Amino acid sequence: MESSEQAQGGSGFSPQVVALVRKVAELEAERAEYDLVLETLASLEPEISLHAEADAETPVRIPRRCWQQVGDVLLERRKDEVLPMLESQRERLQHVIHELQRQIHVMTESDRPETRTR
Repeated sequence: MESSEQAQGGSGFSPQVVALVRKVAELEAERAEYDLVLETLASLEPEISLHAEADAETPVRIPRRCWQQVGDVLLERRKDEVLPMLESQRERLQHVIHELQRQIHVMTESDRPETRTR
């Protein structure tokens, strides 16, 4: 085994390709989290009915609230505000994953020795 292959753990791929593959795996896990959150939020009604103590006959409809962590800050938002933002972020994440996969494909194709036809 050559020293460059030993440095790569014998995978035959360059360190850049290995790093991109790891990044894709990390982003796919993050996308799965978005899918789970979107699925959970989609199953919830957009409003909650509460009965006021004084008038139990008339329920009060309030928007469903959820919490979103942005960095170190928790933001309280309505479900109808959060869903489009999460869907947009998931689409951008999917675009990045596809772009990284394209780069991996290009890098691995350029690393392959060309086969000559006779």
